[in-house]
Amino acid sequence: MASKVKQHILSKTYLKHFSLNGNGKGIYIINCQDKFRKGIQYKDSGDAIFWEEKFYNSDKFDSPTHLEDFFANDIEPLYNQVIADISKEKPITELPLKLALFQWIYYSKLRSPIWRGHYEKLLALGKPLNNHDSKIIQRKAKELHLRFFTDEPFYLVLLDKFMTVLFSKRWSILKRPDNNYWLTTDNPGFDVDLSKLSAATLPIAKPFWNVLNNNTLIYYPLSKDYCLEIKPYNSGEDISLNLTNTPIDFSTDPPFEHINYWTSCTYNKLIISTDRALLERII
Repeated sequence: MASKVKQHILSKTYLKHFSLNGNGKGIYIINCQDKFRKGIQYKDSGDAIFWEEKFYNSDKFDSPTHLEDFFANDIEPLYNQVIADISKEKPITELPLKLALFQWIYYSKLRSPIWRGHYEKLLALGKPLNNHDSKIIQRKAKELHLRFFTDEPFYLVLLDKFMTVLFSKRWSILKRPDNNYWLTTDNPGFDVDLSKLSAATLPIAKPFWNVLNNNTLIYYPLSKDYCLEIKPYNSGEDISLNLTNTPIDFSTDPPFEHINYWTSCTYNKLIISTDRALLERII
């Protein structure tokens, strides 16, 4: 029961792939909301910084811990197999593996605490808050956040939007350069507007994935070694190409500094790394 009260806002399964030995032991973080510990902290994947009490509990289900059970039993166990298959570094052609990867990033975005924090800020705009008002807003923000899972018509519309846009793009796995690692955050995955990307300027990365269209370029750090890239097909390519009939290939020449920079800008409160030196450069 205690484990169901302590609900991870960032999966232990995911976090372990950002530890040096893949066991969840020894992860470096910057807690950007900690006023008293502004430096780099050393954590394990089970640390309290990565969970909140009853975060996904909802009275809309027969069991208040239904979502926590769903993530723990149906979603998170798939991720180890996804990473194991990616680690073979062979083009991914099997549709079940592609669907498992889509499922992971989809639920990862929906469960992210940045959505709830976003709603709290919107609800609080222009309102001087006392403790009573703050609690009401936090409760309302939680209801809005969990609507992704509790309102079936809304959920299906959102799922259709994600599938329509993401399946129509080319997926690639980006390998880290030698002696470097991918960063992640407590809000993994972000998008940028490809039409605003140029050699002279970097567009602002957006953490919400609430505006997805043909110009959307998406990155999702999968582990310290691999990052997912989802981008439009090139002009002139066959319009019938999509995720179901195109292999997920590997790239060894990613825009590494740009991606890690964007990652460091799209946290909710935590920036996470295998490499302490990388976080020291960020600080």
